[in-house]
Amino acid sequence: MPKLHKREDLSDRVQEKAEDTDLYLKDEPLEMFTMRLSKRDRELLKAHFRNKGLKLSQGVRMIIREYLNREGL
Repeated sequence: MPKLHKREDLSDRVQEKAEDTDLYLKDEPLEMFTMRLSKRDRELLKAHFRNKGLKLSQGVRMIIREYLNREGL
C-alpha cells in the first residue's frame, strides 16, 4: 500500500523541487494549485515535454511564462 503524505509534506517537497529548477525565482516562491485537464491532454503534454527533457510541471510553467510575456503581463 502506498504511503500517504500530509499536504504540508507534499508542499515542502514541491518547494524543494521548485528550487532546483531554472524557473524558480528567489523573490517569487512557487505556490501549489490544482487544475483539471483531460487524461488525453495530460498524457500528450507529458510526452511532449519529456521529449524536450522537461517534466510536465516545468513545461506548463514554461508555457504560462511565455504566454504572460507575449501578452505583456
